[in-house]
Amino acid sequence: MLFRSLLGRMTAREKVARFLCVYGRKPFCDDKKQLQRAQLPMNRIEIAGFLGLTVETVSRVLSSLRRSGIITVGRTSHSIHVVDVDALERVAGINYTGLNADHALAE
Repeated sequence: MLFRSLLGRMTAREKVARFLCVYGRKPFCDDKKQLQRAQLPMNRIEIAGFLGLTVETVSRVLSSLRRSGIITVGRTSHSIHVVDVDALERVAGINYTGLNADHALAE
């Protein structure tokens, strides 16, 4: 509930970044210098619907994050590599140090 209630107060860039942080969090290792692989549970169309954005907006934000060197996009629409976890968390306006991301999704 907390995650969904915050969405109304966030920009599209913050929404997508927060989504990547929350749903891509489990595969992350502790060493933030390594590339982080996130296998997303949804494709761009589903992410857009979940976040209340258009598919075009989600694609633009992902492209912007890619151009900024924060992420790379894998071969499939479900595969994202987070190159700079700290930067992604800053864009999302969060810091998960010591926090279990699953609590952010509790409904």
